[in-house]
Amino acid sequence: MRENLNVFIGENGIGKSSILESLHCLMNEVELKHWDTTLGQRKDRTFICPVFLIKKSDFNYSTEEEKISDAFWNLDPRKISNPEHYIKFAEWRNELEKNIDRNDYLLFCIGKDKTGNVVLTSTVHSYILNQTKRYGVSKAKITSLFEKLISHYTYVYIPIESSISDILSLQANEMQALMDKSVTDEIISLLSKKNYDSTGQKVGGRKSSIVDLINSNLDDYIKSINTKLLSGYKFEPKGTNKKTVKPNDILASILKEYFSIRPLTKDGKHINSLSSGQQRLALMDVAITLLSTNQMNKKVILAIDEPENSLDSAHRFSQFARLTELSEQYNHQLLLTTHWYGLLLRPSEGRLHFVSENGDDAPKLVSYPLANLYDNRRHFPDSIEMKSYFDLMSSMLAILKSSNATG
Repeated sequence: MRENLNVFIGENGIGKSSILESLHCLMNEVELKHWDTTLGQRKDRTFICPVFLIKKSDFNYSTEEEKISDAFWNLDPRKISNPEHYIKFAEWRNELEKNIDRNDYLLFCIGKDKTGNVVLTSTVHSYILNQTKRYGVSKAKITSLFEKLISHYTYVYIPIESSISDILSLQANEMQALMDKSVTDEIISLLSKKNYDSTGQKVGGRKSSIVDLINSNLDDYIKSINTKLLSGYKFEPKGTNKKTVKPNDILASILKEYFSIRPLTKDGKHINSLSSGQQRLALMDVAITLLSTNQMNKKVILAIDEPENSLDSAHRFSQFARLTELSEQYNHQLLLTTHWYGLLLRPSEGRLHFVSENGDDAPKLVSYPLANLYDNRRHFPDSIEMKSYFDLMSSMLAILKSSNATG
């Protein structure tokens, strides 16, 4: 069963939004100084390490990376110190194997600490590195794996309080990633096509692409500058294997400039003239539309903090229905936080995650399948079950009133 929809519920301030925001920090490579962390927490003990489950057929993996995955598939909590969390991980992994063939999937738990180090979770990094060292796995290989994983996904995050700058930034950056694959592929093809000679003319003989010509001219320019600089000075690539501009680099600049002069409008009004609620709703509408019509270049994860915010009761049900359709019909992964529990009465292919206090420890998270959610309702707090009926009925009544008024 596909479970691309993940819904987080719980009291205010319990940490639901922090889950979505932490993934944003990691997946969109937010500067470490902007990570929100608990006061007094040591930087080298602050980690963001999501679990990645990826079809082998969708990922160009190396032998070393497969060995890292094997180490997670075979991780025995009894062989490591502080095994409590890894017992839960092993239980989840064993349950997962009932629904998939592990030979078809790669499994990683990888991320960063606040010092910028790439780590394989907070406590088993050294253990897995030792387990795989004989296969050629090194810190450099682990860092390379992390970079490949991050580039494999597009994480679009719509927070509860989106400022105008957030909206415009999303429009200029993440929204580009939601463009149809055929459009971006065509631009890449035009940039890469070898139609030109060294002078830029379309003639026969040895040919170059537009990107080749750009790199060649820049190389010549840098060489001329380097010969004129005082002794010891030099422009040269450092800290990377990349030595030229790639078509994807130019694509990003083209799209950024193109979108910057075509801001999103609604009924002729610039998006920054709308209320904050209308801006947020407009952004969600565009994201949902693009995800439901386009073929993506990357795996897209759409994370929305309280989609019901700024919506009246009559529109909440339809908004959640659209989001559920994105996960079920179009196979996109969605992460949602919500206080609107009417969606719990609709069977869905996904998971409900109830976040609650756990004394002085980290919040407790209990998961239930949305497909047969009410088989587990005896484990819910009474307030959630009652509120789910109230929220759904409120929306249904509002829709009926709206229909009668327009009829």
